[in-house]
Amino acid sequence: MTPFSMIDFSDLKSMPIDATVESFTLKRDNFLSVTAYDDCSSVVLTMEGNIVRLMKPLKKCLKEYCEVYHINQHELSAHYKQVSCSTKALVHGRYLIIPTHGATNPNVVYYNDFYIDSSKYLDESSRMLLSFKNDKGVVYKILVDASERTFNRIRESAHYVSKNQLDICYEYMYQLGIIQPDQLIVNNYGSHLSMFKLIDNIKIEQITDLVNTTYKRVFGSEADEEFLKELLSLIKSSKFF
Repeated sequence: MTPFSMIDFSDLKSMPIDATVESFTLKRDNFLSVTAYDDCSSVVLTMEGNIVRLMKPLKKCLKEYCEVYHINQHELSAHYKQVSCSTKALVHGRYLIIPTHGATNPNVVYYNDFYIDSSKYLDESSRMLLSFKNDKGVVYKILVDASERTFNRIRESAHYVSKNQLDICYEYMYQLGIIQPDQLIVNNYGSHLSMFKLIDNIKIEQITDLVNTTYKRVFGSEADEEFLKELLSLIKSSKFF
């Protein structure tokens, strides 16, 4: 792919493939976007602008990415319970791999938001135009099959989760004496109280989700209301926090 040229990621069969590879692990600094080519392979736009067919299913590519950066799905789900969006990005602080649709949509494209230079909806093609700028300042453009409203909703939710992750990180560093009060964006009683509440909510959601998943695997059904009530009581007690 040449700089400033445009590739339509909604028309994979006519896409010019530069190479087919068996081994390539997605990392936040080596790719701009990825989508499923078929059930057994994926198409990756690399940081250098190469269009590579990777002989791995999309799901496996994303799983490997999560393993590299220790992105825990239970923790991520807990964060997403704080926003009104069921479509999850792979959020790791400032680094976000965001889907254009839900994971089960065959047209979903995951893009590396850190390198997004601009995004624009094109009425004539009913597509989103995404422009990336890599570390060398080279711009690459792709078209994705997504509505502007859905695209913005998913992206805004992912950024909200990212902000919460970073705010929690700064709160922990402040409480542990790693950073000083003047290094916080907001430093007052109300802001700390809000952060404690957010941290508690995420811990509760994460533990509940993990226990519920384990319960279902072991007993073959959802945990009953009495069990969950007792679990919540224990989580909120001083034994945990």
